[in-house]
Amino acid sequence: MKKTAFLLFISGLFFTNAQTLNFKHLADMSVRRGGTSSAVANDDIYVSNGYRDNDGNATFIEKYSIKDNRWSVVNAKLLPRRFGNSETDGHKIYIFNGWGNSHLEILDLETNKVTKGAVNRAYTGNAGSDIHNGKIYVFGGSGLNNAATTVFSNRFQYYDIASDTWHPLPDMPTARKQGAKL
Repeated sequence: MKKTAFLLFISGLFFTNAQTLNFKHLADMSVRRGGTSSAVANDDIYVSNGYRDNDGNATFIEKYSIKDNRWSVVNAKLLPRRFGNSETDGHKIYIFNGWGNSHLEILDLETNKVTKGAVNRAYTGNAGSDIHNGKIYVFGGSGLNNAATTVFSNRFQYYDIASDTWHPLPDMPTARKQGAKL
């Protein structure tokens, strides 16, 4: 009885504080694509790489201005990559991982120039990543070093921005890719 009363109380709190979500259509990207990565810098969203419906890999970056509700192509060419990762640090976006690509690319947002960083010897697609104190942590994924994309990874590593080097960490106990586990 106490459990039922507690659940009803919690449900009542949820519905009392529920908010209505309203969606609106925003500007469309210039090209439909999947398998992209994205990062936020200032008031802009940067979407890179991926694949296009009928004509292969997308090797460019698009910027969405939240303020202006407008997309524009950034004048920078990237190496092909699908299901990669992107993280922002200062005025730079680090684009890495992805199926079939071990190269880290760095987009300077002040110049729109792309430079290459250290090669990742344990790259995957569909990995998780986050940035903390000048280090980009990367975990899991699928297609480790271009293996079959159905093979999940338990790798855990970090990229040190200051030294432009990749470092292994102890493997995760369970192989995963973006929330899935083997």
